Amino acid sequence: MTLAAVIVFLNEEKHLPRLLRSLDAQERAPDLLLFCDDGSDDRSPELVAEFCEHHGHAATVTRPKRARDTDRLAQAAELVGFQWALEQIDGQYDVVAKLDGDIDFTPSFFSTIMGKLEAEDDLGICGGPLSMERGGRLVPEPSGRWHVRGATKFYRRACFEQIKPLPTFLGWDTIDELRAQAHGWRVENAVFPDRNAIHLRPTGSYDGLLRGYRRAGVAAWAYGADPLQVVGSSLVRMSRKPRLIGGLIYLCAWAGAALRRAPRAEPEVLRLMRRQQRWRIWRRLSPGLSA
Repeated sequence: MTLAAVIVFLNEEKHLPRLLRSLDAQERAPDLLLFCDDGSDDRSPELVAEFCEHHGHAATVTRPKRARDTDRLAQAAELVGFQWALEQIDGQYDVVAKLDGDIDFTPSFFSTIMGKLEAEDDLGICGGPLSMERGGRLVPEPSGRWHVRGATKFYRRACFEQIKPLPTFLGWDTIDELRAQAHGWRVENAVFPDRNAIHLRPTGSYDGLLRGYRRAGVAAWAYGADPLQVVGSSLVRMSRKPRLIGGLIYLCAWAGAALRRAPRAEPEVLRLMRRQQRWRIWRRLSPGLSA
């Protein structure tokens, strides 16, 4: 299988050296590694250009100049950049991947995920769990095993063609999975023999954790989270630092999105999300229930 991997970046001068070193150390390189500059004004483009000069499978493109987004993540700028970059690629690839520019990939990253996709014909979306560095050790980022993070999305081409274009609003990285499942595809993370990829900037902290909580609440509305799940998620967030505030922001953001009828997924996706979450809630409340 052939792979085209797209890395969208904006002012990642701090993190690019580690990302590029990890890409250089891959056991299996992508057939095409395309960097998409989303409007950087630091040294990021220079670092990427130097890397591309020494790697024949790597190239870079720059999105047309435009006004800077007031809230980059809320406008799904990375997803917009990814879908734009795909339009610049000549030829067809069996797998297309959307990757973030603040990741330190394990050497087996591409080989493990591509091996899983090659072995499992019904796997439509695959990726890898992420860890973060904290106090000198690696700590897994919280995420359900059924969910592939937006930072490491590998789409089988046949699946991607059925679910595109992906919605350019918060919650897209769950809506894509629900669409894939509605078409009969499985969604699953790979398991790595060495370590998880390291998220150099923890999820939701791009411009402040509190703003990240707000985005998570809006996303929950967009993909149709069950109200009981929303309340439970807000309580969990209240138990983390900053105590109470994060959960309240999450809950209020979800309620605010509902009141203003913010964009959300199509009805069949919303129904599928509710069914899945209610089943998980039931399993948690019924410990004796078999898997």
